[in-house]
Amino acid sequence: MPEPLERERALREAVGAFIDVDALETAVQDLLTCGFDRSEVSLLASDDTVKRKLGRYYPDLRAAEDDPDVPRRGFPNVEARMQGRGALAALGAALGRSVDSAFVENLRKQVERGGILLWVRVTDTASEQRAQEVLTRHGARDVHVHALRPATVPD
Repeated sequence: MPEPLERERALREAVGAFIDVDALETAVQDLLTCGFDRSEVSLLASDDTVKRKLGRYYPDLRAAEDDPDVPRRGFPNVEARMQGRGALAALGAALGRSVDSAFVENLRKQVERGGILLWVRVTDTASEQRAQEVLTRHGARDVHVHALRPATVPD
């Protein structure tokens, strides 16, 4: 049985940087297939969101890898996005393309500044290993696990 990390009282994540969007999408699908929940996978928020929340953006995204305060967003569900697009009128479809293009542009900017960061919440040593293996297999760089702020331990 995997050794729980709960006694450390810290949220732990695997993180890696991708320079290829297709590899990123394949890695996310692999993580979901391996048992990770979509809510456990996140990306760096847009520059606008980061600047609004932190008062700055990251010229080198490597600085954001281990920052517990960095704003994040979930990885968009491609299947749901495509199904929703099929049901939209012409105006809605144009809006959908606009949202997708903004997402893709955000990813392009991240690649230029060091890579697209992908975080995966892990709960035990087995999930740490599984997440790191998936990220590495799909070409992520600087793959590692970190602990964020320790949770308060009750008396």
